[in-house]
Amino acid sequence: MLILRIDIYFLAAIVSPAALGTYGIALQVVTIVKKVRQSFDPILEPVISQTVKHASIQNVGKELSQVSYWIFSIQALIFTLLFFYGEALLGLFNISGHEAHLALLLLIGAIIIQGSFGLSELIFLYKKPGINPVLSSVILIFHAALCYYMSVNFGIIGAAASLLISYVITEIIRLILVKYFFNIFPLEATMLKPIVMSALLFAFLTLLSSLMELQSAAGLLLGIIGGIFVYFLSFLIIAQKKERFILLKKLRIKKS
Repeated sequence: MLILRIDIYFLAAIVSPAALGTYGIALQVVTIVKKVRQSFDPILEPVISQTVKHASIQNVGKELSQVSYWIFSIQALIFTLLFFYGEALLGLFNISGHEAHLALLLLIGAIIIQGSFGLSELIFLYKKPGINPVLSSVILIFHAALCYYMSVNFGIIGAAASLLISYVITEIIRLILVKYFFNIFPLEATMLKPIVMSALLFAFLTLLSSLMELQSAAGLLLGIIGGIFVYFLSFLIIAQKKERFILLKKLRIKKS
């Protein structure tokens, strides 16, 4: 919680109230992305605790990899849409400018790294509970120094970038420690699929932007609805049979 709030404390002393308000609104928008990971927690934590207790650590790694894949798939869709429509969304709060949009994208990137690639913290929670607080303490000190420096020099963009950098370093260290202590890597090549799907969505929206104004009513309608359709279709093409079955079952398109 302190890592997520320390940028606000620094910005309050460094930037103007207007810039701080812009950053605060961006944080509220980021909550949409954060909810994706949080929606998995009520089921994920008890399942992982039971798997750790009754199954091998390799099975835990596979389960975490699968959940990471689903979280990343949803978050990557949101990120790509907000890459094109983030300014319009911020405009609803009377916020304009590329600086606010860039800060929003950096914050979303940080939450994606923490939410999609940070599930290995659950392994330490049940197997080596001392690791997480020690790592968090070290990263807090690093993030505080980095956030202050970047906020002074780059304002709200610097604060957002410092959070992204801190989370990237945190999850890299955590993955290295998981490999060292348990000889598993709770991420698989399937994590590349959402990147491919996002690239196809990016190409679609780029093409659409050359034909019409994305911020217009028609651009919003075709871009968002059409973009979700393109992403969903690319998922059905790229995904394995089991993944398609799970998604269609969740959407109640396919009976169990």
